[in-house]
This record gives sequence, structure tokens and C-alpha cells, in this order.
Amino acid sequence: GEYFKQINTHNKAYFLGFVCADCCIYRRNGHQGMLSIGVKDSDIEILNNFKADIQTTKPINIVKQPEKTTMATLQLTSDKLIEDLLKLGVGVRKTFDLSIKTVIDNIPKQYIPSFILGYFDGDGSIDIPTDNTISKSHLRIAGPISSLTDFHDILKIFDIESKIIKDKRDY
Repeated sequence: GEYFKQINTHNKAYFLGFVCADCCIYRRNGHQGMLSIGVKDSDIEILNNFKADIQTTKPINIVKQPEKTTMATLQLTSDKLIEDLLKLGVGVRKTFDLSIKTVIDNIPKQYIPSFILGYFDGDGSIDIPTDNTISKSHLRIAGPISSLTDFHDILKIFDIESKIIKDKRDY
């Protein structure tokens, strides 16, 4: 349960980024806190690596969803794990409570690129034009404007150019 107490390795920073982007935290009265991580079954390697790093024997469950992708999920129950994530700035209602700036402020600078990579693997994409022109490719991270503004400022520290584009699609 002490895994996220201190972010002092690249792996911890990476998995913290992944958790911020693509995981659910549950806290209900009378129950232990739970971290639930779900990925497409083709990305099960991420869960296997996390399991090994956090040293848990909890099983990875494969869930075939009707008409949808087959998912691999790992669920960890630990009040301490959840408390440490909340102290780092990860909120229970991630999209609404997450402060990327707060999380980044809790990570030593040398581990920030690993955090960004983990976040990207959880919620990013690479767009390559149909003519395969790499120079016209884009890396994208989707998220609320507050998180993207924080990322924009953090990337400047590493001399990485970025811009925020509002999604104009109707949902």
C-alpha cells in the first residue's frame, strides 16, 4: 500500500501518469478504497508491468464486452494506496478533481517526463497523415482545459512546443 507514498522512480512517475489519465478511484463508506485500471486486452503488458512493480498478486481479469473491445482490468483495494494518490493531487472524480499542476509539484523534476509518458499512454494518441509525412504528425492528449493548460506550461519547461485546440465535435 506504500507504492505511491513517494514518487522516487521513473516507474512510479509513469504509473502515476497512467493512473491520472485512465483509471478510476472508488471510495465508499464502509469499504476499502479501490483503484481500478482497465486497458484494451492488447495493452495488457501495461498491467503486467504495473503488477510487477507494485508487487501484487491480484489477478488481471479479461472482460469481453458485447459489441465492444475486450478489456483487461486490475483492481487494487487499499485505503493507503488511495490516500497517497489523493495527497498527490489525483481526485476521486478524476476529470473534475485532478490538478495536473498539483501532481507535478509532488514529483521531482527528473521524473516529470516519465509522468507525461504515462499520461500519454493512458489518454494520448498519435496522428500520422495518410501520406505518412512524419513531420506533419501530431501527438495529442485529450482532457479538460485546466489539465491541458497545466501540460502546456510543463512542456515549456522542457522546451517542447504545444498548443491547445478546442474539440469542436458534437457529442
